[in-house]
Amino acid sequence: MIVGQMKKGLYIVDHKIGDSDGGVDRKVLSQVKAFRDSGLDIKLSEYDYTQDASVAKKIWHRLPFTNVLPKWEYRDEFAKVDFIYIRKTFNGLSFIKMLRQIRLNNPQIKIVMEIPTYPYDSELRGKIIDYPLLWKDKLVRNKYKNLLNFIATVGNEQEIFDVKTLKIFNGFDFDAYPIRGMRKKDGAINLICVAYFYSFCGYDRLIEGLYRYKQNGGTKKVVIHFVGDGPSLNDYKVLVDKYKLRDDIIFYGKKTKQEIERLYDKCDIGGRRLYPAPSRK
Repeated sequence: MIVGQMKKGLYIVDHKIGDSDGGVDRKVLSQVKAFRDSGLDIKLSEYDYTQDASVAKKIWHRLPFTNVLPKWEYRDEFAKVDFIYIRKTFNGLSFIKMLRQIRLNNPQIKIVMEIPTYPYDSELRGKIIDYPLLWKDKLVRNKYKNLLNFIATVGNEQEIFDVKTLKIFNGFDFDAYPIRGMRKKDGAINLICVAYFYSFCGYDRLIEGLYRYKQNGGTKKVVIHFVGDGPSLNDYKVLVDKYKLRDDIIFYGKKTKQEIERLYDKCDIGGRRLYPAPSRK
């Protein structure tokens, strides 16, 4: 139990469940289930970051002194719990102000913030429009040490931003998926990668690995099935064309759970995002 004998908590997420990509929501709901399975009384505290927000708001929220997407506000429920678990977003001063108010009104509370990937600065250096988010985030990092009890991470760091880390696994909810039967062998190795594809997922390395395998004389047929969309999907397609791997890598786009399960039946290995993400300076 991450909070000792603490029993009642909140999981703060920066959007309404259902407004985000399916992968993030599934992970959040799976973590909430894991807390409850451990005997903890925990519920979601959702903020509103709708994907349908105006362009002006999406630009405005990147500045450090704004409080629009999501709008961080103190809630009375924060004073009635033993612990809070937060899935990190790119935070500004309004988020810090909220944490201070939580501490003021509930001095004994334990606050844990999860950083899904670390280091993550390289994620924001690909597009000029994201640079303000990086500056916004850097402005508040040194304030975490006085407000957070732990930072949860899947990496091996002992401290992040001068806050002790709490090691977690990038888990999988086995109860949500049935055991697959043995598929009919066709002489190939079939891999399936289901995700919302960001640069830090690391699947470019999988594509490059397949290319090098073939270049070095590999003879076993390997087929990679990409299911989902995301900002890096087109980059993967460009890489596949560059390496002439169209016969070896298939892109399906977004699929329903039932469609994905049928694809699982065709595959030997299930892929997930590679953690921790590498630092790319």
